[in-house]
Amino acid sequence: MRLILPQHRPVRGLTLIELMVTIGLLALLMKMAAPGFAEWVANSRVRSVSDALQNGVRTAQVEAVRRNRQVVFFLSDAAACTNADTSAANGRHWQIRTVPLTAGDPVVAVQCGTLTDTAPGVRITGPRAICFNSAGRQIANPAPGPGGAACALAADGAASRYDVTSIASQRPQRVLVALGGQVRQCDPGRVRWMPPMKLHHPLTRLPRRGLSLIEVLVVLLLFSFGLLGLVGLQARAVQSSKGTEDAQRAVLAANDLASAMWNANSVTLDGAVVAAWQAMVADPLVRGLPEGAGSVVVAADVARITVSWRPPHLAAGSTHRYVTEVVIPTVLP
Repeated sequence: MRLILPQHRPVRGLTLIELMVTIGLLALLMKMAAPGFAEWVANSRVRSVSDALQNGVRTAQVEAVRRNRQVVFFLSDAAACTNADTSAANGRHWQIRTVPLTAGDPVVAVQCGTLTDTAPGVRITGPRAICFNSAGRQIANPAPGPGGAACALAADGAASRYDVTSIASQRPQRVLVALGGQVRQCDPGRVRWMPPMKLHHPLTRLPRRGLSLIEVLVVLLLFSFGLLGLVGLQARAVQSSKGTEDAQRAVLAANDLASAMWNANSVTLDGAVVAAWQAMVADPLVRGLPEGAGSVVVAADVARITVSWRPPHLAAGSTHRYVTEVVIPTVLP
């Protein structure tokens, strides 16, 4: 008896042309999806600037109550954080400064922060300055101190409004500061969405069929284009998020040393405490920053705390800085 075995055809893989067509279609798909990811990055920048603006206004209100005196929050293009800084519309930074009570009363730059300096394309529309009294409420002041600044209240009692927008973003943000001091953030373009009503109609049953090889290759090629674009956009998004995280670490590091000064009731700290703080700032593995450096300069009863760092994507010699000043008031007998 002869046993006849079935003949098997040789099995082959993909050719180079088929592989290139698939990769090309995938890359095309990712390129089509790139505008959506670019808009997501722009929305994240608008949200970050809006959060920083809201935190700055709330800090100004807290400082007015804590110091029991009037303070002014204003926008500025100056990053040095000095008493000579002037206000500016759509400023890239914010600053909190005490308002002199009488002629000759020293002015203190309480705290400063960054807004659109690290978020290109973002614009802030709103008042240059807002003043808070010792109760944390808004107050009118035509000349609070910074050049070009004037604190005004709406005649109808409406809240002061900051609009944070970007040409590339479809999600603007708004920061509202009520006369009573309430600070809140919202999305002015958000509306309540109601799903459309579905009308059910009898449909003719259509025959089902699968996908052909050409259709599968086209889908894979489009997907490959999309995947390549997603990798590039994800890398940029991670870089932007890392920059925001570094800025927050700098603020926390400066506040740590400022808290130590308040606890000691003196702007002059022990050298070991300052050295330990500088070592922490320089160590990115322990709440520090990349190539971070911290310094403290004490003049009279004012201590200027500076935290600088250089992200990996910046050129050599370029750094980011965060500066704040601490003033320990002298208690009269």
